[in-house]
Amino acid sequence: MAKISRHVARAPSIAPGHEQSASQVPTLLAPGRGLAGTWSSSVTPLLRFLLVLLFAFGLMYIYLSQLSTVANITYQIDDMKVTATVLEHTNAQLAGQVAAQNAPGEIEQAARARGMVPAATPVFVAAPGSAAPANTGGESGLAQPALP
Repeated sequence: MAKISRHVARAPSIAPGHEQSASQVPTLLAPGRGLAGTWSSSVTPLLRFLLVLLFAFGLMYIYLSQLSTVANITYQIDDMKVTATVLEHTNAQLAGQVAAQNAPGEIEQAARARGMVPAATPVFVAAPGSAAPANTGGESGLAQPALP
């Protein structure tokens, strides 16, 4: 709060020979009354009480709103932990399914279901100008395609 000065103002200087008594000197600020005179002296304690009460309610509102926000964030974190656990379990199941489908037996069954058969004799292709593949026994070029 602003500090109110409580000094009595001095009267203008009086010419010699025209002195006035202290009771005749006008006062601009009365001691203990502030700028508003008698009205502020009766309202000041009530006003102070209301300001302190308003300040206390403001602090309580800020505290409770922060508490509510923290509680909401805590619930969100708990929900996210549950979701993460479910996703990890689902991820483990899907990884197991992918591993089972990539097994050689499963791949062979899927190929047979699509009409594929194993080749009777493997065919190796060599690009023109390159050395013959090691497994061809010296052949190069295109070999006959394998028949089913």
